[in-house]
Amino acid sequence: MPNSYLLFVYTGPGLVRPVADVCRAAGLYVTIEGTDGIYLVAEGSDASAAAHNVLVDLQRAHGKDFGLRPRSIRAARPSDIGNREG
Repeated sequence: MPNSYLLFVYTGPGLVRPVADVCRAAGLYVTIEGTDGIYLVAEGSDASAAAHNVLVDLQRAHGKDFGLRPRSIRAARPSDIGNREG
């Protein structure tokens, strides 16, 4: 059974919104758009599987050349997941 994990993707200050929009278009749940990156919640059997699933979803939606390095923060809490409307 998959668990939810909070991940951080460093984008640099100028790419926060465009990367967040690309992630949302791929069906990913972006929880916070920070000043230098985004936080998102992803599911997987462990944190590395959740990060891998993020990359697979992005590549499925936007092509094989799309790649990021999500970093696991911790297991997601209910407050991270919220109502998942975004």
